[in-house]
Amino acid sequence: MAWTESYSASFSARHERAETDSAQRTLDDLERFRLELAELGFRTPGEIAIVFHPNELSLLAAQPALAAWRAAQTRHARRYLAGWAASGELHLLAAPALRRRAAATPLSERALRATARRLYVQAAAAASGWPLPPPLTATSGGALRRLGWLFEGPAAVLAGQSDGLLAALASRLRDGPFDALPPSTRDAYLGGFALCATLEEQRGRAAVASLVLAACRSEPRGRGEHLVARAFSRPLGEVRRLVARFLDELPRRLARLER
Repeated sequence: MAWTESYSASFSARHERAETDSAQRTLDDLERFRLELAELGFRTPGEIAIVFHPNELSLLAAQPALAAWRAAQTRHARRYLAGWAASGELHLLAAPALRRRAAATPLSERALRATARRLYVQAAAAASGWPLPPPLTATSGGALRRLGWLFEGPAAVLAGQSDGLLAALASRLRDGPFDALPPSTRDAYLGGFALCATLEEQRGRAAVASLVLAACRSEPRGRGEHLVARAFSRPLGEVRRLVARFLDELPRRLARLER
C-alpha cells in the first residue's frame, strides 16, 4: 500500500496513491465549505490534516473512540458514522470504503460522501468554543454523553446529509419513537438530525448554526432543552409537535426523493 499526501490552501491529506484525485476533490470541497461556515459565524481552523483510511480496521485502530461512539448509537445510525474528528485531524474512510459502506441507494452514498464536511463542522465548533470534542477528554466525553444530539445533529444538517439520512430515520422509527427530545445518547445521531432538520425547515440554515454557536458562548444545562426552545423561539412542547410533524411526513418526503 503506497501512501502519499495532497494539499490545499487550508488542508492537507494523507491517503493511498490511487485515491489522489478523490482526496483532492474532498480538499477542494472543504475549502468551499470552510467559507460557508465562516459566513455562518464559525471560527474555521486551517492546517487541518485529513487522513483517508482504506478500511474499517485502519480507521478504528487510529480512532478507537469511534467504535465506542458507534456502539452507543442505534444500529440504524452506525452506517453513517464513518469518521472521527480529533485535534487538528479528521479521520474518515476513503471513497471506495465509503461506497462499500453505503446502503443500496444513491442517497445513502451521497450522505456518506459528506462525512468530511460533517467532521469539519465539529472541528469548527470546537474552535469556536463548544464543550464537546474534539479533543476527546474526560470533560468533553461527559458532555458528549449528555449532548450527543448537539454533537451530531447540526453537523449532519450543515454538512448537507439530510436527504441521505431520511431512509435511515424512517427505518429507526419502525423500532419505536424516540425516547426523549432533545434525544438521549442512543438517538444522538438520527434524533439530533431530526431535531435540527426541523429547525432548518422552520427557521433556516443560519438558525442551525446559531444553535451551535449559542452552546459555544455558554455551556448548555441538562440536555440543552433551553437551547432548543431558544433556537425555535417556541416552548419545548411546541417544538416536540413540530418534530413529530416532520417525522409524520417522512413517507411523503422519501417518495418525492425516489421519483
